[in-house]
Amino acid sequence: MSANSEPGVVSVNDGSEEEEGPPPADPPAGPQYVHQVALYPPSPPQTPATIPPNGRRNCRKWTVTAVVSALLLLLVAGVLLGYYLSSMCFGVRCRDDLCVLQSQWCDGVTDCPGGEDETMCFRLFGSGFLLQIYRSEDRSWKPVCSEGWTTNLGQTACQRMGYSVYTSAQSGQMRINTSNGYLQVKTGSSPDTNILKLFINSNNCSSGSAVTLQCVDCGTRETPTSSGAGNEPPASLGAWCWHALLTSSVNCSGTIISPYWIVTAASCVQKDSNPQSWKVFAGVVNTWSTAFHDGLQVSHILAHEAFQTNTGRNNIALMRLTKPLVMTSNIRPACLPNVGLDFKASRKCWTTGFGSTELTNVGSEFLMEAEVTLLDPAACRDLPGSDGAYTRDTVCAGNPGAVVQPCEGDLGGPLVTEEDSVWWLIGDRSWAHGCVSGVPAAYGNVPFYLEWLYEQMQKYQDEEQYKDEGQYVFE
Repeated sequence: MSANSEPGVVSVNDGSEEEEGPPPADPPAGPQYVHQVALYPPSPPQTPATIPPNGRRNCRKWTVTAVVSALLLLLVAGVLLGYYLSSMCFGVRCRDDLCVLQSQWCDGVTDCPGGEDETMCFRLFGSGFLLQIYRSEDRSWKPVCSEGWTTNLGQTACQRMGYSVYTSAQSGQMRINTSNGYLQVKTGSSPDTNILKLFINSNNCSSGSAVTLQCVDCGTRETPTSSGAGNEPPASLGAWCWHALLTSSVNCSGTIISPYWIVTAASCVQKDSNPQSWKVFAGVVNTWSTAFHDGLQVSHILAHEAFQTNTGRNNIALMRLTKPLVMTSNIRPACLPNVGLDFKASRKCWTTGFGSTELTNVGSEFLMEAEVTLLDPAACRDLPGSDGAYTRDTVCAGNPGAVVQPCEGDLGGPLVTEEDSVWWLIGDRSWAHGCVSGVPAAYGNVPFYLEWLYEQMQKYQDEEQYKDEGQYVFE
C-alpha cells in the first residue's frame, strides 16, 4: 500500500496487484436508506419544444431573404465604389472625358482622341518671343538651349503652334538666367522623329543663350500714327496695316494676325454665317476703294463655341482665307500677345474702324482711329447692359476727354498697344453704346483666348484641309 494513499482507498501498483486496505467496517444496524429533505422541489423533466412546420418554412424564408439582401447591398456598394474609382482621374482629362496620365502629355504620342494632349506643347513668352516647350516629367515650361538649334526646327515648331508652312519663321538667341534648366537638342536624330522627342533635359546651357522664335513678321509698321492725340480721326494708309474690312450683308472689322487668319467678333459673323458671302479687304483706308478690288474669299468661319448672344460672352471668332495675303508695307499682321505680357489699366491703346462717327447707323467712309486708355476691370461693370458683372473674357477701354470715341459699327475691330517696339493685339471690339463721351467700349480679351485661337489655327492649318470650301464652324 502506498504511503501516500488515503485510508480506505484501493490503488493499483505497477504490478497490477491489489493492495489490501483496512478491513471493512461492520454494516450499520439501522436502515441503509437515509431520507434527505429537498430545499426546492425538483424541476419537472423538460421535453424539447416542437416547432410547427409553418414556422420552419418562415424561418428558412427570412434567412434566405436576409442573405440575398446582404448580397444585393454588397453588389450595389461594389458598383458604386467601382463607378467612383473609375470616375477619378489621376492625370489630365481629354475633352471626351478620357483620362490620360500626366506623363503622356506632350510626349510626342497622341493619346486623346481629339489630339489635345499634343496641341499646346509650344509657346512664346514675353516681348522677346522666348521659345518654351512643355515637359511632362517636371510639369514645367522650359527654354531651349540655342546649341544645335536649326531653322528647320523653328519652322516645325511654328507649324506645331498653328502657323502655315508658308510662314517664314525667324529664330534668334537671348541670354537668360534660369534655375529650371533647359532643353537640349539631341544629336544624330532622324529628321522624321517627332520634334517633341528631339530634346533632353539639361541643367545648364554652355552658350548661356536660349532660342527666340517669331513665326510671322508681325507688329511693325512703316507709317506713323496720323493724329497722335485723336484729334484727326482719319487714318493714314499703312498706319494701321493690320486692320481688315470685312463685308457681306453687314460690314465689320477684323485684325490680320497671319497671311491666312483674321480675328473678329463672333457677333459679327453670326449675322451672316455663310463664308462665301464674305469678302476681306486689307490695306484700305476708305470704303470706296473696295470698288477697285475683288477682296479675298473666306473658306472657314470659326466662332467661339461658347458665344452667348444675350450676354456677349466669348465674343471672338476667326476667319480663314482661301489664299494668303501678300504682305506689303500697307498689309502686315499685328502680333498675338505672348504669354507673360501683362497689360495693366492706364495703358495707352489704339482702336480703329469704319463705324459711325455720330449716333447714326451710317458707317464712316474713312478708316477712323482713336487713342484710348485701358481701364480698370471694374469699369466693365458700369457699362450699359453688363448687369454689373465683370468677366475675365472682356477688357474695357475709353478716353473721357477725347474728341473721338469708338462707335457702333466698329464691331470686330482691333485694340492694339505698343510694347518694346512691337504692336500687340489685346482686344477685338465687342460692342459699344454709340459715341457718347465718357462711356467706354468693351473688347474681347485676346490674351484670355490665346489658347483657343492657337487651337483653331492648328485644327484648320493648311489649305489641303479645305477641299470643301465654305464650311461654317460654330461649335
